[in-house]
Amino acid sequence: MKFYTFLLTLAAILTVGGTDALAAKVEYDCPDLHDEKKRTIEPLNQGYDGWFFRNNDLKMDFSISPEAASYIKRLNSALAEQDIQLVILPLLSRAIMANSEVNYNDPWQENYDLDFAKSSYKEFVATLKGTGAGVVDLSVLYPTYERSNPYNFNFKRDIHWKPEGAKVVAEVAADFLKKLDKYDALPKTQTSSKKQEEVGRAGTIREEIQRLCRGEIEPETFTSYKATRKSTGGADDLFGDSAAVPVSLIGTSFSAVDEFNFLAFMEEFSKLEIVNFSIAGGEMSASLLSYLSSPYFLEHLPSVILWETQAVYDFNKGTEYVFRQAIPAVEGSCSGENVITTNRASVSSSGAASTLLRGLEGKEVSGADYYLHIKSSNPNFRKFNLEMEYDDQDGELFPIERDERFENKGHFYIELSDQIAGNLSSVVMKDSSVNSGIDIKLCRKTRHDKKQTDDNRKEQ
Repeated sequence: MKFYTFLLTLAAILTVGGTDALAAKVEYDCPDLHDEKKRTIEPLNQGYDGWFFRNNDLKMDFSISPEAASYIKRLNSALAEQDIQLVILPLLSRAIMANSEVNYNDPWQENYDLDFAKSSYKEFVATLKGTGAGVVDLSVLYPTYERSNPYNFNFKRDIHWKPEGAKVVAEVAADFLKKLDKYDALPKTQTSSKKQEEVGRAGTIREEIQRLCRGEIEPETFTSYKATRKSTGGADDLFGDSAAVPVSLIGTSFSAVDEFNFLAFMEEFSKLEIVNFSIAGGEMSASLLSYLSSPYFLEHLPSVILWETQAVYDFNKGTEYVFRQAIPAVEGSCSGENVITTNRASVSSSGAASTLLRGLEGKEVSGADYYLHIKSSNPNFRKFNLEMEYDDQDGELFPIERDERFENKGHFYIELSDQIAGNLSSVVMKDSSVNSGIDIKLCRKTRHDKKQTDDNRKEQ
C-alpha cells in the first residue's frame, strides 16, 4: 500500500509540477534570445543541459520536389557518362541526433515530432536513391544516438559534430564505398588517427549566445586527433598530370574543418585515397559548383564523388540555379562542331549592360541540350546577371553570385532552360561586380540527346 501511495504521489508531482521539473534542466537565462533587434545570426532555441538548436536543426520535413529530384537524376547521369559514381551523404539533423535535449516546454520546440522527422528522412533517402545516385542512409545510426549521451558526438553550442561524431558517420559511409563495384580497382592508402590533447572550440553560435544570455558561456572542449597517411600504390599523393583522383570529397564545414578529422576517418575505414574539395560555410552547393567548374575536375576525373551535405538544407529552393550550372560543368567547354558561336567582350562594374551574343534566332538553340560557357581571367569576377531572350518573346534572368569562400577559377557554365520553348536569340550581361574581359561560347552538349531534353520537359 505504501508503494502504491508513493507512485500516486510521484505521478501527481510529475503531472502538476512536471513543467517546472523539466524547466530546471534549462541551463542559461536568455531573455534576449528571440529579440530580432539584438540577434545577429539565425534564430536560436535553448534546449536542455546547455544545448541550443537553430530553427533548421528542428526541421522535420525533408521532402524533395519532383523537379529537384529530376535535376539530381540528370547530374548523376552526366557524371555516370564520365564513369564517375556519385555518392550522396546526407547528414542527420541535430534534433534527431540529440532529441533528448529538445525542450518540448519551449513554444519554439513544442511541436517537434521526432517520429515524423525520422520517417521523413527515410523518405528523403528513398527519393535520392530514385535518382540513381548512391546514397548513404544514416538512419542506421538512430539506435546509436538514442542509447548514448548526444554530447559524445556533437557540440551543444556549435552546429558541428565532434571528431567522435565524424567517426561513426565515416564508418557507415566507408562501408557503403566498400560495396561499390569499382572499389577493388581504386588506389588504397593506410591512414590512422591517434587521440591528442583536449582543445577548446568557441564558434559563432557560442558568441551569439554570450551576447543574448546572462553569465559566462564557456567554450566547449573536445579531444583532437592527429592523422598519418601512407599511400599503398596507384595514384601518387599529389595526383600528378595523368593521375585520376580516386575519391573526391565535396561538402560543408563538417568535411572541410581539419579538427573534426572526417577525411582521415574516411580514409582509415575505407582504405581509399580521398582528396578534399569541401568548403566551410559553403552550405549545400558551393563546393559542388566550385569543384565541377574548376579545370582541375576535368583534368583529373575522379572515380567517385562523395557529396557530404545536410538533410536540413532545402533542396527545393534555388535548385534550378544550382543544377543548371553543375550539370553542364560536367560536360566542360565545347569544341569542334559542338561550338554554336563564340564571342569576346568586356563587362563593366558601372552597371551598364553588355550584349554578349545576338542574332541567334536562326540557329534553333533551345532547351537543356545547350549551354553557355563563360570564362574570365579575373578571380574577382564573381557576380553578374544574365538576361537570355528568346524568339517567342519569352526570356529569363539568371543570377550568379560566388562569395569569397568559393574557389573561383573564372569558369561559369549555364544550361539553357527546359521551361522555355522558343529559340535563344540574345544573351546580355549586366550588374557585373568588377570590370572584366570575358570569353563566351554557346555550346551543344555531346552526351545528351534531344530525346532526354523532351523527356525532362514532360517530367516537369
